[in-house]
Amino acid sequence: IPKLSADGSNYKKWKAAMEIYAQMLDANDVLNSTLEQPNKPSYKGLIPDVKPLKTSTINLQNPKHVARMQTLKIFYKN
Repeated sequence: IPKLSADGSNYKKWKAAMEIYAQMLDANDVLNSTLEQPNKPSYKGLIPDVKPLKTSTINLQNPKHVARMQTLKIFYKN
């Protein structure tokens, strides 16, 4: 979104950018003053659910698997 200049010379470009941004965020109601604050965003469906680690495919002889498990152990310890 372009910064609105002090003299207002780019007002039309700024307003158009704000309207497009509001449409992207589904916040048109805020711009036309129907809502005072936008609804909290919902990320349901945008971020996939966490899948459990398949322990049956871990090979303790594989250095990549061992390194990954050590990294996860350090991560969860902190």
